[in-house]
Amino acid sequence: MNNSEHEREQIMTEHVPGKNESKASETENAAKGQMVKKSIRMIRKKVKAPAEEALQDKDSGKQLKEKVEAVMVKVLDRIRKCVQRMFSVEKREALKNKTAEKVSNARNKVGEAVQNIKEKETEQGLRTYKLFYISDYEKEAEYLRSMSLRGYHFVKNDGFSFDFVKGEPRNYFYLLDFYPSEPDEAQKARWEAAGWEDIFHTEVNARGSWHFFRYELKEGDMLEYEENVESRLALFEHLTRNWQGILSIAALCTVFSVIAICMQIAVHGFPWMIGICIVLATVCLLVFAVYLNIYWRTRLRIIDIRNAQKEPQPDEGNDTEL
Repeated sequence: MNNSEHEREQIMTEHVPGKNESKASETENAAKGQMVKKSIRMIRKKVKAPAEEALQDKDSGKQLKEKVEAVMVKVLDRIRKCVQRMFSVEKREALKNKTAEKVSNARNKVGEAVQNIKEKETEQGLRTYKLFYISDYEKEAEYLRSMSLRGYHFVKNDGFSFDFVKGEPRNYFYLLDFYPSEPDEAQKARWEAAGWEDIFHTEVNARGSWHFFRYELKEGDMLEYEENVESRLALFEHLTRNWQGILSIAALCTVFSVIAICMQIAVHGFPWMIGICIVLATVCLLVFAVYLNIYWRTRLRIIDIRNAQKEPQPDEGNDTEL
């Protein structure tokens, strides 16, 4: 009996949580919940903030770009209006004429500089430098005539250079003709009697010589002359045969140089060796191009001479014979 009462008292005296403790625990739990919610809101803000800032930056960039474009349009429009006011139709024409005048003056200066290189004053008169191919003898004669009309009369030719003596302008007609042998005194006397002057002659490959003749044309003169066509044709054919050999050698050298370049590149040869091959190929190609041009011009001249020989010749007498 005593034991049971003692147990009952012990149970009754055990600690039972009161109302104040339960309220404290609820308050603590609510505070923790608020802190969790606050942390979640902060995390959400941190996640959303970069995207919102990017959108704001993008919008501000677009606005700035639109403002800059608007300002540029206004500036360009003002510049255009200013230019239109400054350069009216009259002013534009004046500027155009002034520019054309400057360009013309520059061209004239360049032409004078080139002319000074091609022409050089000498004690006797003038020396000019001009290239004529052997087949261009008619153009060369016209050039000499144009110089005589200027008052410079031809006296000597040395390759590319022509020497002239200054005098009164005269209407000289020039003729270039080839003779395989030196004309005799009787032939020269006939030339002088017909009014022709044998001014100058130069040898051509020891096969003969080119002679430069001139005849002073007077008002009413009907100049007719005979050219040494057969000798000139024989010379041209001989030269073209020689040039065929040169063309063949130059072509072969060019081909071999190109092959050497390809081989050196394929085997990764020395750069200086490749450079030498390129230089050789370039030189051979230039020689080939030059001689091909001369050969082609001369062949065309041969064809012209042969066609002229086939044409029927008039039987009328010549007023002036060469």
